[in-house]
Amino acid sequence: ENGFAVCEHGAIDPKRIEELKLISESAWKLLHGKYGGGPELRNDKECVHCSQMLWMKKLAKDENTRIHYNITHRLGEKVPAGEGWWVSRKWLDGWQKGWPVEHIKQEMQLEPCKGITCEHGALSPNAAIRRAVPDDVWSYFRERFAEGPEYPRAEAEECAECLVALRLIQERKVARAKDRDKFSAVYAHAKRGKRKELGVGEYCLLPGAWVRRWARWVDDPTMEEHIGIISTQRSFHPIGASTLLELPPYWSFHPIGA
Repeated sequence: ENGFAVCEHGAIDPKRIEELKLISESAWKLLHGKYGGGPELRNDKECVHCSQMLWMKKLAKDENTRIHYNITHRLGEKVPAGEGWWVSRKWLDGWQKGWPVEHIKQEMQLEPCKGITCEHGALSPNAAIRRAVPDDVWSYFRERFAEGPEYPRAEAEECAECLVALRLIQERKVARAKDRDKFSAVYAHAKRGKRKELGVGEYCLLPGAWVRRWARWVDDPTMEEHIGIISTQRSFHPIGASTLLELPPYWSFHPIGA
């Protein structure tokens, strides 16, 4: 059965020719007379149309390989300050690797700048997620990936709304770091379960769940809401701090008046 090696034009498919074996005409007649089958394929019947298509594909692949090499080389060069265009680092990494993950390819490949565009439709202030590429490299990308915004490095301005939000986050980070340092024993207990031995006296008791939530609030300056004290109570316990700390679900926060 030679039908598997016949192309749509009725000749030998050049992609399947390696799966065939050349034999003499007399051997073919002998085998065909005994077993039947077909069609008869002569070695001069390789499809011209399919061969041309394969050759064009090879040339295109070689050209793409050459372009990929040249662009990769250009990406290794430093782009002068104020020149070039911003693209997403993640997108560029996907392009260089040939889009190995299909869902990432479908999601990202059409928009080189989607990953650096913020929720307000402007350039994200997060410089870590973008990098500059030379003008000629961007022209190549833009010709092939026409969707989405573009950000010339010399003109593109970072989103004003995002910049305000980042400034607020930085202010919260500094302020909450001071809280963490002020109540370092509380923070250590919340994060690692370490308890500081306290003397006999009067203490404020706080729910352990609240203290753990407070530690997360200190660690995450993107959390906007204020953490309020929940169900506090005052207690005097003359036995000692170690016993006091074992009273669930509360534990000592700090001495009153300290």
